[in-house]
Amino acid sequence: YSNAKDYHQQALKMRLAIFDENHPEVISSEQNLALVFDDLNETTKAINLLEQSMKKVQKSSGHSKLASVMAVNLARMYIDQGDNRAGPLLKQALVDQQNLMGSTHPDLLPTIIGLADFYRDQQQYFDAEVLLIRAVKIAEEYYPQNHPDIANCLFKLARLYQLNGETAKAEHYYQKELAILIHNNDLDGQKST
Repeated sequence: YSNAKDYHQQALKMRLAIFDENHPEVISSEQNLALVFDDLNETTKAINLLEQSMKKVQKSSGHSKLASVMAVNLARMYIDQGDNRAGPLLKQALVDQQNLMGSTHPDLLPTIIGLADFYRDQQQYFDAEVLLIRAVKIAEEYYPQNHPDIANCLFKLARLYQLNGETAKAEHYYQKELAILIHNNDLDGQKST
């Protein structure tokens, strides 16, 4: 990863030599570098860089897709740090993404699941349940019957019910997830060949 860090720092310098610091290409490079920092456990650097980039995006208009992707990445880092600022970021990102893609697009799933995870961590189980049921419905409507993203949504919902002490519901969704994993021969997270 240290090579990736050097590469992304160089790419950012090159883009800054060509574009204004508020240009989407520069902001995108900053986001990529922040993700590398996060992967290297340099979380403070990652968060600081994403926060600076978010300010640039918020000052300009026309970058709503970039802003929502950045918000989701920043919120994920906040969640990992136990920072409650993740919730408002994810809510706004979801609104922005729905405005761009509609309310049932499968590209919404990471944001919906991220917000549900945030609510789960805050023990706001009802809000998390509503979002995870929505995620399951979107995944089931969009993907083929035994798609891994459906299994992931089912797992998240089952885990929520388990945490909330609703074992019968949890078991139901775990069984549905297990059926997909068995169908795909993917019990350990790696499809067998």
